Amino acid sequence: MTTRSVIIASAGSGKTFTLANRLIGWMVHRLRTEGEPGCDRLLASTFTRKAAGEILERVLQHLAQGVLDDEARSRYADSFGLSTCPTRDELRTVLLTFIRLLHRVQINTLDGVFHRICQCFAAEIGLPANWTIGDDSSMERLRAECINEVLDAVDGDSMTLLIKLMQRGQRKRSVHASISRKIWGGGYGSELLQIIRATSMTPDPDAPWNWLKPASDGSALDGGHPLDPTALTRAIEVLEEAPIVLKKDGTPNSYWFKNHKGMVSDLRAGDWESFLERAVTAVCSTRIGDTFARNLPDDELIEAVAPLVVHAKACCINGRHEELVATHSILGAIESVYRKRQYRVGLYTFGDIEQLLAECRVIRRDALGLLWFRLDGMVRDLAFDEFQDTSTRQYKVLEPLIEEVLSGEGGDADRGFLVLADPKQSIYGWRGGTPGLIDDLERDYANRMDEEPPLVRSWRSSSVVLDAVDRVFGSLEDNAALQQIDHAMDGVRAWLRNYSRHEAARDLPGCVQVLVPDAGTDKPTIDHALEMAVELVVERHRAAPDRTIGVLVSRNKTVTRLVAALRKAGVDASEEGSSLLVDSPAVLAML
Repeated sequence: MTTRSVIIASAGSGKTFTLANRLIGWMVHRLRTEGEPGCDRLLASTFTRKAAGEILERVLQHLAQGVLDDEARSRYADSFGLSTCPTRDELRTVLLTFIRLLHRVQINTLDGVFHRICQCFAAEIGLPANWTIGDDSSMERLRAECINEVLDAVDGDSMTLLIKLMQRGQRKRSVHASISRKIWGGGYGSELLQIIRATSMTPDPDAPWNWLKPASDGSALDGGHPLDPTALTRAIEVLEEAPIVLKKDGTPNSYWFKNHKGMVSDLRAGDWESFLERAVTAVCSTRIGDTFARNLPDDELIEAVAPLVVHAKACCINGRHEELVATHSILGAIESVYRKRQYRVGLYTFGDIEQLLAECRVIRRDALGLLWFRLDGMVRDLAFDEFQDTSTRQYKVLEPLIEEVLSGEGGDADRGFLVLADPKQSIYGWRGGTPGLIDDLERDYANRMDEEPPLVRSWRSSSVVLDAVDRVFGSLEDNAALQQIDHAMDGVRAWLRNYSRHEAARDLPGCVQVLVPDAGTDKPTIDHALEMAVELVVERHRAAPDRTIGVLVSRNKTVTRLVAALRKAGVDASEEGSSLLVDSPAVLAML
């Protein structure tokens, strides 16, 4: 029996099929060895309720087909992971028991699993008696109140830093909205609150915020020392007096003259970043024969710039250190106010309860008995779908359970464990999804895992589509856009090491076109793309009105706009997603 494995599975390669049949295999194995299938003692988790429902439906479907159809039972045999194919009677017994215990079957989302645990350990975790998961509008109000309280309490310097942190040089109409998005996330933005929560759980919570701290001798991280005021004034005067490049007629080169004055102006204003960002500064400090305006700098100018570059770098690094420390303090204050208000009103997000679970550690190897008692049931077999989207925080909560299942202690050496993942399909980065956990899991438990080949044959897509995917992603090292990004190739090569070319399981028709909207002299925007998508759908719908057309976009708000545009064009369109009512063009027009 295959009991423990990590399977890398490409899109459409049969992840749900494999997971459902592996669960059936575990239950049949329990029936053979213990006399009952233990349907309520396995836990299978995924990331959406729809996916969890599909897994449950597939388990029931395959069990029923196995009972009624000998051919189906033979077709499923290899994926059950058993030494011998289950008999009709074995599958019937498992099916009947599974249905009888359906209310106790644990096929759920990770959010659902954590929510149930929190309900059983509310007091230990620090949740109020009436806590619940808040809806979006309730959480937005709570966060707005939190921001108001913090803004009323901070001093002028902290307020200036907070605004600078939120806007990063961009002028925005609403500082309040900007703070909310940056702190708690929004769209694809980063969540600063997650950073302070993650660092708070490290052995030294202050260390990540002090890594730029100057050494005891005052030197910055790069070893450079800021100049004292007198030395700085003299160094700027030397630079100001240094000769600049002349033209053939002996007059100053206008480009050099302008930038020379600019360097001096930056330094006198203490604008160290602008000084360092100047191309002329880089040319004067690299000493590798680079030119500016087709001329080499004078040696005297190079000597004058050198100490000022060291000073500017040290000041920038030390300034970033001070900003980090102040940011840590501000975020800590926001987190403190946020938690107090949450406890008062009893509203939390799934991310909040994950954090509380990770902090209080109610799931521990030495306390699993209490966990099973509170949950009124234990977990002997464990399966994870879409593991590439698991965050480090979620993994921290689950690790004691994973360790218990894989330990083989207490006579349970045959406990089932399955991970299905595809690093290429990680779509929950905005929630902390960390594909690197797959490698960590395989490395840490290498001697406890069975090897299984990856699933690379797609039952969903044609070879035409798969060849196009391989052509793009299998040759990322040759991608001109990525080659222009500093250090991008290191990540590309690491990603390609685990890339497997795709193979079609069925001979299906297919077509791939890559179209770029014509925006004239402007850069194409989402509006241009939507306009082109609507034109294509209208054209295809008129040519084949009985066919179904699917359109995939990256954001829910875009779905709502696209559906509205299609309906306006006379195409009956429906949307699937979690768009809010306020995303509707009609509602936005009223507002």
